[in-house]
Amino acid sequence: MMKSIFALSALACVAIAEEQVDNRDDCSQQWLPKDGNHNLLKYLECEAQKVPQGKAIVSMIGEEGFDNINGYGCWCYFAESFGKGKSHPVDETDAFCKALHEGYECVMIDNDEESTDDDSEQCTPWETFYVPAAIGETEDIVDQCTERNSEFGNCAVRSCIVEMQFVTSVFRNMLGGGAMNDQFNHNNGFDVEENCPTTPGQQSEKSCCGHYPFRHPFKTYGGQRQCCGAKTFDSSILKCCSNGKVRVNC
Repeated sequence: MMKSIFALSALACVAIAEEQVDNRDDCSQQWLPKDGNHNLLKYLECEAQKVPQGKAIVSMIGEEGFDNINGYGCWCYFAESFGKGKSHPVDETDAFCKALHEGYECVMIDNDEESTDDDSEQCTPWETFYVPAAIGETEDIVDQCTERNSEFGNCAVRSCIVEMQFVTSVFRNMLGGGAMNDQFNHNNGFDVEENCPTTPGQQSEKSCCGHYPFRHPFKTYGGQRQCCGAKTFDSSILKCCSNGKVRVNC
């Protein structure tokens, strides 16, 4: 299966591959031939498939960055460890991981809700191929991910949006002087059970509310809780008005 995230430097690799004609790899030779008949999309797809299963995000933030953030705080789990996040984030980096986790969950929930039959393709956002956007403002990320991946479907578009927003947030935090705290690293003895407490709640199906990349899951409680714009509300006492505001009466 094609992998979800690959290096932001993939676009730069196109130029490098063209310049280093004496050291061209298989992807370059096949999709960036010397005769100039290039297929950039196929080249990026070929490069994406080289990313190891479950470690795609490493190509975005680097080996050291990935090792530091994978198994951090209450929410920083990736790939096959998705779903372990819980409780309140311990710091800003952990909050970015929580937003990514919720984005992943909604990508899958929305895909399931939009599926029309049992044969519909499954959507695993961290394994889904897409052409990445540039690090930048959220609006630009949404526009670029949509423009570059619409032909691949909603799973690719949404995966691109939530992952590019995550990488942008992490990079900006680092550039702004933000630092990760070693005491929150699981390899350094951070006790998840002790430091990430949860309170058992009522079981319920989930749906999603808001807009990508900040779309988040919520419990529907059989339809009692619904979404209005980017907020959820108790439909037994409130209404979602046409202006997107929650009111007792519209």
